[in-house]
Amino acid sequence: MLSKVHVIVTGAGAGIGKEIVTSCLSERAHVVACDISEDSLNELKASYSTNKLST
Repeated sequence: MLSKVHVIVTGAGAGIGKEIVTSCLSERAHVVACDISEDSLNELKASYSTNKLST
């Protein structure tokens, strides 16, 4: 479990970055997601109902 871990993911809006975000959230980590595309980040944030994801 990663419940006490904070993770920063770059390129989080799509592809491998998005999968890393998904994996970390499933392990209960706190995730800070970064991407050049604000729209992708908004879609990512909308797809999760958790307070453990920051964009």
